[in-house]
Amino acid sequence: MKNYLLIFFIAIILGSCETDFDTSAPWKEVMVVYGMVNPNDAVQYIRVSKAFLGEGNAYVMAKEEDSLNYGDVLDVKIERFLNGNLMETHILSRIDSIPKDLDGTFAAPNMVLYADINRFDTILNESIFKLTITNRISGLVVTASTKMIENFTIGLPTRNYSANLTGTIPTLTWKLKPSERGKIYGITQYINWLETDTVTNITVSRSVRWYLADKLTSGNPNTDVTFPFAKEDFYRLIGDNCEVNPHIIRTLAANPLDVYISAGTEELYTYMQVTEQNTGIVQDKPLYTNIENGVGLFTSRNTQVRHVHLSGETYAALDTSQYLIGLNF
Repeated sequence: MKNYLLIFFIAIILGSCETDFDTSAPWKEVMVVYGMVNPNDAVQYIRVSKAFLGEGNAYVMAKEEDSLNYGDVLDVKIERFLNGNLMETHILSRIDSIPKDLDGTFAAPNMVLYADINRFDTILNESIFKLTITNRISGLVVTASTKMIENFTIGLPTRNYSANLTGTIPTLTWKLKPSERGKIYGITQYINWLETDTVTNITVSRSVRWYLADKLTSGNPNTDVTFPFAKEDFYRLIGDNCEVNPHIIRTLAANPLDVYISAGTEELYTYMQVTEQNTGIVQDKPLYTNIENGVGLFTSRNTQVRHVHLSGETYAALDTSQYLIGLNF
């Protein structure tokens, strides 16, 4: 999945742990929780880990699964409330089979997540979603609540839009109208193509990530949020990610350009602002959390996808672009 990592990107705060600890301090269980529920996702994932304390280097301890992950001792649920009334309860399942980067800081090869397979796309906007995590052994109970971000209106690209990435106008602009709870919006695109080896007759799919920007809303839901980008970046990014090989024939995929447009809440924006601050080498890094009895972030986001077609002129330009010379498109 191209965008599932977006679900876990907020876990980067774990990478800010210090290498030295006050080992004389009394041990206290601290649960670390991250999750962003999305009405357009088929599965909701919650990341639950534990802060750890010990003698030695924290990066060494982080490689030990017992230092980071809980065993099968947690009960995790999401409840939906409307006007103070409990409407439904979802029990999350523990999953420990999703692969993790072996070269990362934390324990591998798999990450531990808690999954909710119930869709939220038909839920009323005023519903409150409450996350409750209970450690059956220690008795620690951690909670957090959020509302769901409504679907926002995408002005461009429309569904089945055909983009012309040529011509005298050097830029193209995507635009949207924000929703009430959406504070920050971001767009990441993926260019998709196929590569066929004429020697082995094997075809593989290739993609390159094309990040545009993150932008705040003006607070006026009638004011468009715009994302202009250079058309030539389409060709440049492909060229930068291909090697000249006379045995490779390349063609754009059936969905040549996937546009992922995401909205984040006020809580997510605050979290991003706090964790990105550089407070200097003699100061502690600030911490933002909305988790009761724990640390981390539980909020919502809303991601919509547009599969963009390309004009005939764009396909023709694959043969003439300076960035694609010798790449056999």
